[in-house]
Amino acid sequence: MVMPIDKLYESPTQALNCVSDGDVIGIAGVEGHGEPERLLEELARLEVKHLKIVYDFPMLTNTKGMDVIVSLCEQTKVDKVITSNLPDYLYNHQTCGLRNAEIEFIDRNVIAEMLRVTGAGLGTVEFLRSSDMSFRHEGIKLDVGLIRGSQSDHLGNTIYSGSNRNWSPVIAMAARTTVVEVDSYVPIGSIDPEGIITPGIYVNRIVMANQ
Repeated sequence: MVMPIDKLYESPTQALNCVSDGDVIGIAGVEGHGEPERLLEELARLEVKHLKIVYDFPMLTNTKGMDVIVSLCEQTKVDKVITSNLPDYLYNHQTCGLRNAEIEFIDRNVIAEMLRVTGAGLGTVEFLRSSDMSFRHEGIKLDVGLIRGSQSDHLGNTIYSGSNRNWSPVIAMAARTTVVEVDSYVPIGSIDPEGIITPGIYVNRIVMANQ
């Protein structure tokens, strides 16, 4: 019997050694819920450049994700951010660090579908085109996905706590390398198979949220 590979990494530093210049990075989180804060702190420290970020900026509250992305833009490490909106105090992004990056606004539901079709293996298939032919959408392929789970087992099977689930499942599907930050890490068989939201096949690396 072949034993499964342990996907747990000792630190965010080790887990994010997969991030390279030019990577497309998807970050989970909605209005402060489900952001992988330890991973975000490490992302802010990385010496990388020309990143492309997919992140849904919160409208009602400041979050770790927002702070990190603005900081990365200030350091000219980000070339482009794909989001569905900007909060009022960042909307005139010429006055903050976001001025150093291109901001592309895409409807939240369309972003989700762009990630989902990539996870389904249809990332290069055009699935939406405007009636005037002025734009078209294909899938978004992520190099790295940063997500937040409640619990993962040794295979990477992951469950979420309530609305913390948000973007995590589709980001995990669309990413070449998915890193999940979790509250608890349990042996195989500890999670009810019927309750698994993100199968381990989509998860490559795991870090603990509280270490």
